[in-house]
Amino acid sequence: MTSHSDYHVYGFKTDEILEYLAKNGFTITAEAIPVELAPPQWPPEYSLFPSFGKHDAALIMSGIIPDEISNWNYWDDPHPEAGRKLKLIDACAEEILALDPDFEFNRDHGRRRWSPTEIDTSEKISQAIWRQWCNSVGVEWPIPERSNGAPTAPATDAELLAKWQQAEIALAEAGKQIEVLQAELRSAQATIDDLRRTAGDKDAIALHNTHLMKIAIQVQRDYWKDLNTPPKQEILCAELMEQYKLTKPEAQAVERVACPIDRKKVLPSG
Repeated sequence: MTSHSDYHVYGFKTDEILEYLAKNGFTITAEAIPVELAPPQWPPEYSLFPSFGKHDAALIMSGIIPDEISNWNYWDDPHPEAGRKLKLIDACAEEILALDPDFEFNRDHGRRRWSPTEIDTSEKISQAIWRQWCNSVGVEWPIPERSNGAPTAPATDAELLAKWQQAEIALAEAGKQIEVLQAELRSAQATIDDLRRTAGDKDAIALHNTHLMKIAIQVQRDYWKDLNTPPKQEILCAELMEQYKLTKPEAQAVERVACPIDRKKVLPSG
């Protein structure tokens, strides 16, 4: 139960029910009744609405979602805060309308807004103007501004400092994540190296896999599938010079690294 009247929904006024309870031995003061004016989260579509009438604006400034007020009789006995906001709007109508760059055009062309000092019940004013006016008079406009994907520039030095501190925290967290990922990468690479070593010489994994070393590994795959039929050294070097554009010394070095046998020894005959 809230302290504003719900008689248009439930058929009674707050004062009447409090008086009834008092007669029956229950003393409850209006101040003791909790009033929840600030919704925990505004419906996302409210950020997209282009404009609001003054009654909806008064509710929004009071932290009340307009959709929750389904009967216009609400304004016969509104919540005190909403009533105060509506009176403030009416008192500042000329100031609010002056913020609209199209006011004169709309008035001259008969598009409502006949008076520059009054906001009609059916008149709708852009959400941007409501927000701008609220900021100018120190009233909160609680609907979050629609994000356009681009970061909003800090309006004050305090906001700039806060954003800078947040960026520092985010950067520090990112640095920690990079360190963790690098450690995981080193661990994974060590595991891969261990697995490779199980299939051959423990010294087969190089610390730095250079360009010529990559060629030597490929040479073993292409030319040394069968140790009983080794390629001739001179022919292999010539093919490496042509295929990989190596100099003769480079080709000889690759051939020597890739060669898994001792060419000075005689291979056993099959």
